[in-house]
Amino acid sequence: MANDDHQLVIWWTAADTYTALPNENNASQVISTNLYRLGHSKTNYWFMKSGTATL
Repeated sequence: MANDDHQLVIWWTAADTYTALPNENNASQVISTNLYRLGHSKTNYWFMKSGTATL
């Protein structure tokens, strides 16, 4: 890389979440999300939807 180039690193943390809608006792949909981290930061995390299942 040249001196003026920048590199953005996005890490997949291997952490997934699953959310039942409207709730876990009466689910009609389940949404899955993945947790990502920006660079080597300990505070810049975000969830990105990875799928939806309709029951």
